[in-house]
Amino acid sequence: MNKIKELKEKLDAAYAEMKELSLGIDKAEGDEDKEAARTAFEAKREDVDSIKKELDDAIAEAEQAKAVADSLEKARGMTTVNVPAGASVAGSAEVKDHGKEMQAKEGIFLKYMEGGIKGLSGEEARAMQPTEGSKMSNSEKTAGAICMPKSAVFAMLGPKWAKQMGWYKDGTMNLIAKASTMVSSSDALGGYTIPEDFRLPMLDLAVEAPTLLNRVTVMPAPTGEITMPKSKQTDADEYGGMVGEWIEEGGLKPKTDTRFEQVKITTHEYAMHTQISIRLLNRSAIAMEQWLTTRGRQVILDAMDTAIISGDGTGKPLGLINTDGIRERKRETSGTVTRTDCTKLKFKLKPYHRAGAVYVMDDTVLEQLEDLTDNEGRQLFTASMANGPFDRLCGYPYIVSTRTPDIGSDGDLMFVDLREYYMPMEQDIMIKRSDDYDIVHNLATIVMFAVAGGKFVQPRTGALLGDEETS
Repeated sequence: MNKIKELKEKLDAAYAEMKELSLGIDKAEGDEDKEAARTAFEAKREDVDSIKKELDDAIAEAEQAKAVADSLEKARGMTTVNVPAGASVAGSAEVKDHGKEMQAKEGIFLKYMEGGIKGLSGEEARAMQPTEGSKMSNSEKTAGAICMPKSAVFAMLGPKWAKQMGWYKDGTMNLIAKASTMVSSSDALGGYTIPEDFRLPMLDLAVEAPTLLNRVTVMPAPTGEITMPKSKQTDADEYGGMVGEWIEEGGLKPKTDTRFEQVKITTHEYAMHTQISIRLLNRSAIAMEQWLTTRGRQVILDAMDTAIISGDGTGKPLGLINTDGIRERKRETSGTVTRTDCTKLKFKLKPYHRAGAVYVMDDTVLEQLEDLTDNEGRQLFTASMANGPFDRLCGYPYIVSTRTPDIGSDGDLMFVDLREYYMPMEQDIMIKRSDDYDIVHNLATIVMFAVAGGKFVQPRTGALLGDEETS
C-alpha cells in the first residue's frame, strides 16, 4: 500500500506540472518559446502516462493478492477441524460420516496451502491425492498433487457451477447445500437476488439565496470599468455650493456655481473550474453536469453578495462596511443590539434619504431583537402576520443574512439605501464546458466565472452600528 500511496502522490505532482505546462503554451511568446513549451508538455504527458500505468499495475497486483488472501481466509473460516486420529478418508464399504470427512479434508487442504506438500504427513497426503480411476490418478505428473476439497470449490465457485459438474448427486454436496441458511446479508446466500434500491433526487440542503444583489444597481461595463460624474454634496450643502440671494427689484443677480467629482469602479473576476470524467457523466443517474453548474452558480452569487457587504476592494468589489464616509452609530451596550440602537441608526440618515432604505441585519441580531420583552413580558418586536415583504423594523423593511458580521461586530446591523450601491457587470455568470482541455484523461472541464465590480457611491445614504459615533 505504501508503494501505491507513493505512486499516487507522484502522479498528482506530475499531473499538476503538466497542467502548468499546458497553461505555459498559451503564455509563451514567439514560435521558439511555444515549441519549447509544447515539447516540455509532451514529455511531461508521457511521464504522467508512465506513472499511471505503473500505478494501475500496482493496484491490480494488490487486488489480486487481496483476493487470494480473502479466499484463504474464507476457506479457513469454514473449519478448524484436523484429521481425526485413525479416521478413514478412503472409500470403504462402511457407512461414512460425510460431514466429518469433509471437515477433515478441509483442514488438510489449509495445512497444505500454508506449508506445501512437505508439511503433510503420509496419511494426510494420501487422503488428498486424486482417486483411482480419475484422469489424473494414472499420470506420473500427478505425483505429489493435491485435490482441493469439493466444499472449498463449492464455496469459491458457487452452487450453479457445482450443479453443472454433477456434484449435487454426491451426498457431501447435498449436505453442504442443506447446511447453509439463505440470508440477505450474504451475497452468495441470497444477497445477489436483491436489487440495489437507488432513489432520486439528490439529497441536497437549501443554500442561502442572494439577499442584496437583487436590490443594488447593476449596470453593464463592457470595457471593465465605469466612470460617473458625482455632485459634491454634504449635509450642510446639499446643492454642491450653488446658492442664490434675495435681491431688490432690478438688483444684480449674484453669480453661483457648483462642484463635481468622478466615481470610478473597476471590475474583477471571480472564477473556478471543476473536472468530471466523461464516463461518470454518461453513467450517473442524476443530471450531473446540470447539478454541478447549478451549484457553481450558487457559489458565485454567494461570493458577490458577500462582497457587497464586506468586500475590501482589493481584487474584489468594495463592500458597505469598508466604505469611507458611511455613517456609524455607537451601540448602546457593547456586544449587543437594542431597540434604541435600531431607532437611533435610522435617524443617522436625513429624512429624504430614508425612503428607499432598508435594515440589513445578521441572523444573530434578529434572534436578539425577537427576544426583547417589555416589563409585562410581551415581545417588543414581531414580524408581520403576512411575513415576507411586509416585515418591518421601526417602520422600514429588513433583510436577514448570514453573510453579515455576527452580533457585537461593526456592521452587524445597517440601515442603507442599496440602490446607491453600483455594481458594473462586465461579464454575467458564464459557464463553459470543454472536453478537449484534459482529453488525455477523458475528463470534461467545466469553467464558471463572472466579472463584476462594486462600490457604494453615496455613503451618506447608509449607516452601520458600531463602536464609534460619526456625524
